[in-house]
Amino acid sequence: MLTTKIEKKVYFIQPYKGTILGVLDFLYKYLKRIHIEEEWVFNLEKDPDEENDILQSLKNETLLNELRSSIDYIFLNQYLIENDQIIPAAE
Repeated sequence: MLTTKIEKKVYFIQPYKGTILGVLDFLYKYLKRIHIEEEWVFNLEKDPDEENDILQSLKNETLLNELRSSIDYIFLNQYLIENDQIIPAAE
């Protein structure tokens, strides 16, 4: 079982059958199907197989809002790429 806190968020995109964007912010995994606004949240410590969506029972609104806003990072990244606004790292 994974018990070490990951310090950085992990973002991912599943583009098949209706784009699903997600973020792994240990202990939680948040997924959103973009076209129909469907969402899921999993507690990976208690449910490592991601069988029980806890979105409706999640009482921590701050956490939920933070997970939801994390998806905005994916859109920002895409915007910067499409508008050629990526700044190379300093050598």
